[in-house]
Amino acid sequence: MRRVRIIAILGCAAFLFLMARLASLQLFGSARLQAEAALRDSDVRMLPALRCAIKTSAGEILAEDRHVIDLVITAGALYPDRAACILLADQIDRARRRAEVLGEPLHEPLPGGMDAQALLDRWARSAGRECVRLAADLTAAQAERLRPHALALVPPGAKKSAVLLRLGKPLPGLPVPRELWFDITALGMTLGAEPLWSDLLRAITGSVARLRGGAHFLAELEETLGGRPDGAAFPAIDYEGRRACTVVKEAEIVPPILSEDEGRRLLRHTDLRRRYFRGVQLRAKEEGGLFTLRRTYGVVFTRERRDVCGRLQALAGREGFGSAALSAEFRRNAQEIIARMDAMPRRADAFFRRKFEEKRPVRSPDIAWELAEVWRARYLEHALFTREQLLIADLGAYGDDGVRLLELLPAGVPIAVRSRYVRRYPQGESVGSLVGLARPWELAVDADSPEALAAFQDEVREHRDFLKELRAGPDVAARFSERRRGAPPLRTPGDAVGIQGIERDLDARLRGLAGLQLAAPGERIHIPPLAGNDAELVIDLGFTRAMYGVLEDAARGMPSGYACRSGIAIVMDLENGDLLCLASYPSFDPDRYLSRDPRYLDRLAARAKDAPLWNHCFFPVIPGSVFKLVVAGAFLEEGGSPGTAVYCKGRDHPDYHCPNHGLPDGDAAWNLHEAIKRSCNHYFVDLGTRRLGRDKLVGWMGRFGFNGAPAWLPPELRRSGAPDYAAELRDLRYYMCYGSGEIRVLPLVMLRFVAAIARGGSAPRPRLRADAPVVHDTLPLRPASCEVLRKAMRAVVAEYPGTAHKPECGLFPAFNAAVKTGTAELDPRLGTNNAWIVGFAPHRAPRYAFVVCLEHVARGGHGGETAGPVAAAALKYLDRANPALGLRAAGTQ
Repeated sequence: MRRVRIIAILGCAAFLFLMARLASLQLFGSARLQAEAALRDSDVRMLPALRCAIKTSAGEILAEDRHVIDLVITAGALYPDRAACILLADQIDRARRRAEVLGEPLHEPLPGGMDAQALLDRWARSAGRECVRLAADLTAAQAERLRPHALALVPPGAKKSAVLLRLGKPLPGLPVPRELWFDITALGMTLGAEPLWSDLLRAITGSVARLRGGAHFLAELEETLGGRPDGAAFPAIDYEGRRACTVVKEAEIVPPILSEDEGRRLLRHTDLRRRYFRGVQLRAKEEGGLFTLRRTYGVVFTRERRDVCGRLQALAGREGFGSAALSAEFRRNAQEIIARMDAMPRRADAFFRRKFEEKRPVRSPDIAWELAEVWRARYLEHALFTREQLLIADLGAYGDDGVRLLELLPAGVPIAVRSRYVRRYPQGESVGSLVGLARPWELAVDADSPEALAAFQDEVREHRDFLKELRAGPDVAARFSERRRGAPPLRTPGDAVGIQGIERDLDARLRGLAGLQLAAPGERIHIPPLAGNDAELVIDLGFTRAMYGVLEDAARGMPSGYACRSGIAIVMDLENGDLLCLASYPSFDPDRYLSRDPRYLDRLAARAKDAPLWNHCFFPVIPGSVFKLVVAGAFLEEGGSPGTAVYCKGRDHPDYHCPNHGLPDGDAAWNLHEAIKRSCNHYFVDLGTRRLGRDKLVGWMGRFGFNGAPAWLPPELRRSGAPDYAAELRDLRYYMCYGSGEIRVLPLVMLRFVAAIARGGSAPRPRLRADAPVVHDTLPLRPASCEVLRKAMRAVVAEYPGTAHKPECGLFPAFNAAVKTGTAELDPRLGTNNAWIVGFAPHRAPRYAFVVCLEHVARGGHGGETAGPVAAAALKYLDRANPALGLRAAGTQ
C-alpha cells in the first residue's frame, strides 16, 4: 500500500510539474517561441554586389563584371542511377566501415565489388526487363475497370501478366497515383535506343490482341481511355513530346546476399530517403523449410530508358541544332560531374574521419561512430542532390544556339537557370599583370596557409551567426545597413575579391556593399546592394600595348640579338606624373588564367621562374651603372666639384674593369662629365669609397628615396620596397658604388630621381589613378647639380664614346634625349646581365621621363645596345602622338 501511495505521489508531482511548465511557456515563453517559429519559417539571403570596372581615362575597359547565365543541375538529377548506386554502396559497406573504425570483427563479410561502379557495371550487363508506361493518373474507377482484364493477359510461357496496374503510395493532400504499364519483355519484344512511338504502340497492341482475352482488354481500354484499339493513338499519350510513353528497365544489381538485418536496415534507410532512391526496390528470397527458413535480400533497380542526361545529349547533339561547341561543352562538363561523383565517397570518408575524431573525446566510440555516420550520409546527400553542378557555362556566349536550347528544354528536365557576374579582362596579356586578378571569395583563400584558412573560417562563421541573429531580432534593415559598412565586409559566395594587381590594391574601392532579402511570415524586406566606384587609370592603353610587343620582341633577341627573360618599360609625363606606360613582360591573360585552360596553365608554369603573374615595374632590381647617377648626386650635394679628376686604372684592378678600356683614349684622368658619359667604374668606386664613405652615401640614398619602401608612393604603386640600407648595409663594398651586389632599386624610385634631374630638383610623384592629386616633390638636388647631370646624360647619347652613342642603340642622332645606361652582371659563368637605360626627352625642355630594364640578358648584352632600342621605340611612339614637342632631332625620320 505504501508503494502505491509513493507511486501516486510521484505521478501527481510529475503532472503538476508538466502543468507548471506549460503555464510558464504560455505566460513567459510565447514571445521566444514565436521568434523561434519565425526563425524557422523565414528565408534570408544576401544579394551580391556588382564589382565596378577598371578603365582608362579614354574609356577603354581593362576589367569589368559581365552578367552571364548558366545552366546548372544537381549530380543526382543528371545521373540518378549513379547517385542511387553511390548511396546504396555506401549503406551496404556500413558494416565493414564499423569493423574497421571500431576494431570489431566482421561476422559476415560481404563479397567484393560492392562499390558504386560495380553496381553500375552489373546494371549495364544485366538484360533485365523493359516496360512501357502507357497511361498515368488513372482514376480509381478506370483502374478497377481494367483490373480484371489485365490479370488475364498472360503470354504463353510466362508466369505473370504482361499488363501491370501499379498503385503508388498516397501522399498527404494528393491523389493516389495509378499507372498502366505493359511488360514488353514478357511480350517477346525488345526496344532500340530510339524507338518510334507510333510503331511501338502498334506492335504492343498487336501483341496484346493475340493474347488470351486481349480483344476484351483492348475494347475495355478503348472505352475507358476514349481511344481506338488499332494502335493509332490513345488520348493520354503525347507522341510529339514523348512524355507519357516512358520506357523503363528493371534489373537486379545486388543478388540476394544481404542478411535479414542488413536488408531491413537498408529498407528503412531507403524508405526514409525515398526521394533519393527512386526506382530502388528490395526483393526477399526465402530458403529452407519450416524450421530452417532463411530470408536474404537483394536490390532491384528500375530506371527510365530516356534519362535526363540522354535527353539532353539528344537535344544538344540533334541534327540541325547548329552548335558543335555547345555539345562539346555539355559533354565535357558531364564527364567532370561523373569524375566528381566518383570522388565523393573518398571525400565522405575524410569528412567522416574528421567528425569521428571530433566526437570521440566527448562520446563513447559507438555513439561517436553513429553520429559520424549521420554526418557522412548528410554529406553525400548534399553533394549529390543539393549542390548544383555547372552544366553549361555562359549560355549567352553561344548566341542563338543558347536561346534555342532554353526554348527546347523538355519540361521534365530538372535544370535550373542561374545568373551571376563574372570578371572580364578584355585587354589580354598586355596589361594583365598590372590589372591583376579578382576571384570568388571562397576560392581566393590560400588553402596551404593555416592562418588564412582559419581567418576565412572565422569570417564565414561570423557571417552565419550575424544572419541568424538578424532574422531573429528587430530593426533588421537598420542593423544590416550598419553592419555592411563595417569590417570585415559582408560577403556572399561568389563575391569577387581582388587577389593581385590593381584588383587587390583598389579592392575596397571597386567592391560594392551586399544587399539583403528577407522573407518571413507577414514581413518582406529587400535592401538592394550598393555598387562600388569605378577605377580610372591614366595609362595610355595603346602605348602600353605597343611597348609590350616591343618587350616581347626584345625577349626573343630582336633587334639587338641579345635575348632576355623579362623586361619593363615605364614612361611618365613630367607635367603631372601620369604613368603613360607600365609595360611588364612576361605577363598573363587573366581571362584564360581564370578559365583554367590546362595548356595555358602549363605554359605559365614553364615560365614560373620569370614570374609572369608579377608586374616587374613594382619590384626592386639590381641597377648596374644607372646607380652612378645616385652616387654622383650625393657627391655633388656633399660639395664635390664636377671637375674632380680621377685617373682610370680599372684595367689594373683585380676585381673589376671599366667598359671604356680598349678605346684609344681609354686610360686617362676623367672628370665627372666624362665618367658618366663613359660609365667609368673606377671613378665611382673612388667617389663612393674614398670621398663619400658608407654613412654619407646611405644617408643620401635615404634622402633621394632609395632606402626601404617609399611611403610617398600611393598604395596601388607600393607593392614592394628596396632593402633598408641604413640597417642592413654594414660595409660599403667597391662594387656597390656602380650598382652591383646587394644594391636593389625600385624602377619607380629611379624614375622619380631621373625626373628630378630633368626638372632641376622638383619631380612629380608617379600617378596611376586619374583622381589622385598631382603632387610635386622637391628632392635635395640643387639646380646646379641637376645641370651637371643633365649635360652628362645628354653626352651619353650625343658625344663619342658615350655608351648610347652607337647606332645600334637607336637613339643618336634620331632623338633629342638624355640618358644613362647600366649593365649589372648577374652570372659571369652564364654571361647574363641586367640591361638598363633611364633618361628624359626632349633634353632641353623635358616632358617625359622613362625607365627601361631588361633582366637576365643572355650573352653579355649591355644596357645601351640591348635596352636602347626599346627606349627608342617608346620615343618614336611619343613623337608620333606629339610631333610638336621636338622629341625627334631635326632632319631625321
